[in-house]
Amino acid sequence: MRWVVVWFTLIVLLATPSILSTNASPHGVGNAANEGCQCHAFSADTMILVEGLPQRFESKMTLNLTLSLESSIPMSEGQHNGGFRLEYIGEGSVVPLNHTLTQELDGYLTHTENGSFLREWTFEWTTPLDNSTVVEFRIYGNAVNGNNEPTGDGWSELTIKVPGVQSNEDFSLNTSQDIDLIDIAILVLGLLLLGYLLWSSFRSN
Repeated sequence: MRWVVVWFTLIVLLATPSILSTNASPHGVGNAANEGCQCHAFSADTMILVEGLPQRFESKMTLNLTLSLESSIPMSEGQHNGGFRLEYIGEGSVVPLNHTLTQELDGYLTHTENGSFLREWTFEWTTPLDNSTVVEFRIYGNAVNGNNEPTGDGWSELTIKVPGVQSNEDFSLNTSQDIDLIDIAILVLGLLLLGYLLWSSFRSN
């Protein structure tokens, strides 16, 4: 019975990166955030806001965008306060307006170390030539409390789709900012089963 407990414990730990990861990323986040901010806890209280996006874009427009985080986690003066990773999908381009605060890493836009002391960053978006297409912004944002530990921080995610004026698609800018409930259910069930196996093992001894 003990080998079953050990085996299942390893599976649960490997399936739960937040338990294994302990390092924050004040220097920016690239491919490491493909599954979310794994060394921090998800928090629905952390809100990602993007200002400057139109309901529909015209072709070859140049727009200034502001990405910001709102959270009940207090900011600490002179400490790391937040970070983000932005993935842009579609034609056109999104580039940093201030390269000391934002950078490109692994094909994504993210904060620099100087930018991690803030919770607001700016970009320039050049819209696609073809305004019958749709572009997508996928963003992870992390509000941190400056204690240089993953405890007490909270991340969230946001996906925004913006159609061109000639696109047949119709999206709202108030898009998804939710954690995957299926992943939560799988994790809870796994932890419950692990607890049952541990209890059974100790009882048999």
